[in-house]
Amino acid sequence: MDAITKALIDIKFTIPKDVLDLAFVKRYQYYTAEFVSLDKLIIDNVIEGKVLPDLNVVRGQKISINLNQCQMYHVSPDAFRLETVIKVPVTLLNGRNIITPLSIVLENGPVNSGSSNYFVQMAEAGINSREPTTGFSTTDLELIGNNTILVHENLPVVMGYLNVLIENDKNMNNLNPQYYNYFGELCVWATKAYIYNTLIVDLNKGIILGGHELSVIKDIVDSYQDAYEQYQTMLKEIMGKILFANDDKAFSSYIKMGVNPFL
Repeated sequence: MDAITKALIDIKFTIPKDVLDLAFVKRYQYYTAEFVSLDKLIIDNVIEGKVLPDLNVVRGQKISINLNQCQMYHVSPDAFRLETVIKVPVTLLNGRNIITPLSIVLENGPVNSGSSNYFVQMAEAGINSREPTTGFSTTDLELIGNNTILVHENLPVVMGYLNVLIENDKNMNNLNPQYYNYFGELCVWATKAYIYNTLIVDLNKGIILGGHELSVIKDIVDSYQDAYEQYQTMLKEIMGKILFANDDKAFSSYIKMGVNPFL
């Protein structure tokens, strides 16, 4: 079971079916004869329409990209500077898009003096057998287009990595199952907020679709008045921390530095 399926289960367990039908299915069928399932309408209007974009703003997934696999070229903003543009192929991003460029870390390349001296060659081999060492890093980056980053530095063509945040997986497959309950609760609040905004005006006008009992439906919808506030609170105060803890690469970096990431 993936996170989206778990969220749909939580939504349908928490919110009465008549309310869901009225807000999604009946309202959709009022404008078209096409049949669309309740699950698809919730996913389209709430989960993909609201929750996933908001989660991408709060926190994406950190990955490192080998610069050798990217297209790089230089631009000159004025007569005195050279800057670097990096275009990242979508194949390196698992079909997703970059949200935020974080940093570039360049590595010192292999030592090769070209000497024929045996002892010099042995020393160079010893140096090159070690892990690559950091030669340069910068965070002066700017996202200027779709998966296109401007580096406000003149980068040489060397070995290195680009660290970025990319969108969360469309089905939230990057989310650890231990956090599914939190994601489900967030989707429940978002669904309640959608229902309130969709139905409250018509209910106050006394408009009923599909023969539902107005007073019962209205009482339930009225109780969702603060749902969007609850959604925003959970999004900002809880989900950001969860997505950060869920990102093994980013979380382990903070742990190695001895920093509490939740302070």
